Amino acid sequence: MKNKKSDTPLKVVKRLLTQAQEIYKKLEEFKDELAIDVHKLEVQSAEQPEIFCNCSDLVADLSYIENAAKVQIDAFHANLDSKIRQEPKKYGIEKFVEAAVKGAINKNPVYLKIQDLALRINTILKKGNGLLGAIDQRRSMLKVEQALFVADYFNKDAVVDYTETRKRTQKAEKIKAQLQEMHEDEKEDEF
Repeated sequence: MKNKKSDTPLKVVKRLLTQAQEIYKKLEEFKDELAIDVHKLEVQSAEQPEIFCNCSDLVADLSYIENAAKVQIDAFHANLDSKIRQEPKKYGIEKFVEAAVKGAINKNPVYLKIQDLALRINTILKKGNGLLGAIDQRRSMLKVEQALFVADYFNKDAVVDYTETRKRTQKAEKIKAQLQEMHEDEKEDEF
């Protein structure tokens, strides 16, 4: 993205926000890819690297946009700082001190608007990173699902009943606790 010389930092950051929003719309399409179908593990596993790479590319673009917005903030800050130092009275500074310059910059409505737009870009980047993390988690889940499938854990004609799985897990934990108690009792009998 090339900026025109007449572009103000505010205009540039507004354009950057629009670009970030467009990229995030593309990222949201990947949410549909998060679900895992145990009957399509082979296809989903084959598609996973491409999905991750595409999502990662978009998140990298968002990171670039965030950094470009920071550059615009810094440029505006430096320019405003210089103007305030040249004409402090124009900015309501009676006694010239460093804190007054910082205060005048931080109260500047354009500076505040640019900061707000940059925060929105940062929020979009964080959402994108969250989605990228979910897609990476999907990779791990696919590995587990494949291992379970290979071990014939799933009945190929039925949908997984997580309630039954939870009951089996609870029963296994109960048996494990009983065995632990028996083992402790045996140790006490030895003494």
